[in-house]
Amino acid sequence: MLLFLPGLAQAVSHAPLRATLSVFYLGIFPSVFAYVAWAYVLSKNPASVAVSFLYFSPALTILIAWLWLKEIPTVLSLLGRILSISGVVIVNNAREIGIS
Repeated sequence: MLLFLPGLAQAVSHAPLRATLSVFYLGIFPSVFAYVAWAYVLSKNPASVAVSFLYFSPALTILIAWLWLKEIPTVLSLLGRILSISGVVIVNNAREIGIS
């Protein structure tokens, strides 16, 4: 990203405020918030358990798109959602059901 540094000040000064705030928002929330949340989760759980919960992301994405963007999920996306959640359940309950 240092390749863009020489023209950064001029680009920011000419950019609309909305675009500058959007870039600032994308730098703070999706990256910083995600890393802080990930560090917190790893401090409370073993990495093997924490990583398995990343498979909830597709299910949450479909749910957010359906509720917020009014996108109707397809049958294939719902099957993928069921598969990913089933994987999380199996991994987190492997010892109880006899899988090691």
